[in-house]
Parts: sequence; C-alpha cells; structure tokens
Amino acid sequence: MPRPMNVTNEPALGIVWENSDIVFPVARMAIPAIRNAHGAIELRALAEQVLGAVIDYDAAHAGDLVTSVRVWLEHDRQTDRAAQALHIHPNTLLYRVRRFEQISGHSLASTESLAEVWLALRATAAVPDAAYRPAQA
Repeated sequence: MPRPMNVTNEPALGIVWENSDIVFPVARMAIPAIRNAHGAIELRALAEQVLGAVIDYDAAHAGDLVTSVRVWLEHDRQTDRAAQALHIHPNTLLYRVRRFEQISGHSLASTESLAEVWLALRATAAVPDAAYRPAQA
C-alpha cells in the first residue's frame, strides 16, 4: 500500500503518494493553509479551470448553478435538504445539478470529478475573488 511521501502547507494542494503520480487533494486542510500570493493565483486558476464555464453561464443568465451545486454538496448530496436550504423545489435543484454537469463537463457521479469540483468550490471560498469575472468589453 502506498504511503504518504510529502504533506506540506506550501501552495501544493494535496498529498503526493510515494512512487506515484497521484495527488490526493486535501481541501479542508490545504486551502486554508494557502496564504501567499502564489497560492492565491493557483486557487484562482483552479476555480477558472473547473468552474469558469459555469461562472460565465451564471453571469450571462442570472443563474445560480454554482451556488446550487455548492449547497447540494454541503448537504452531502441530499437533494431535499439542500433544496430546502435554497428555498427551491427538489426537482429545480436536480435540474440545476444536471445543467452544471452539462456546462462544466464534470459528472458529479464521478468521484474524481466531484473532488475537483469540491476543491474548486472551496478555492472560491478561500480566495473570494477567485470566482470574479471582469465584464467583457
């Protein structure tokens, strides 16, 4: 069984396993530890890569896809509880989750994709302007 080789509070966003290219993201531990400008740039890039298309969609359509998926994940994908917290019908929430998947290209049924989305959402919380998109001229 591989063992952790390097756990750090540097701008890296996870644990690198010995003799492997696998990086296990440690969202709750790593993101709050990133305090320098280099780390903030990496978090902005992560949010842009994973959430950029959905952030653009939300801005263009006055949508709430990013917020809806964040709340759904914060409620452990329990649709009824998350819909109640958002004050919307559960079917509306499920529609938003599906729409998020279509636009982002990330299936939330995939553990790997879900981890990437969660890490990007945590990045937007850690660096508030990570989700900021300047208006196009």
